[in-house]
Amino acid sequence: FFDFKFKAKYLAFISCLLEKPDLSVKTALKSIFRKSQVRSISEKFGLNLNAQIVCLSPSQWLNCFLEMLEVVPEKFHPS
Repeated sequence: FFDFKFKAKYLAFISCLLEKPDLSVKTALKSIFRKSQVRSISEKFGLNLNAQIVCLSPSQWLNCFLEMLEVVPEKFHPS
């Protein structure tokens, strides 16, 4: 899975995206990622951008989190 030091970061990521559980995946992800990144993530991990954010599977959550660590500058990570 991933290192213990990422646990707090992962929880911040999930709680940030679930603040408004009725938002679409697309809208919620745009609070952290750029529009082009959201499109690429959706293709890469098979996300339905029109579904509610609460519909993501555990593996999709993890993939989005790992993608954030890779492509989003740390100062823009949820805390």
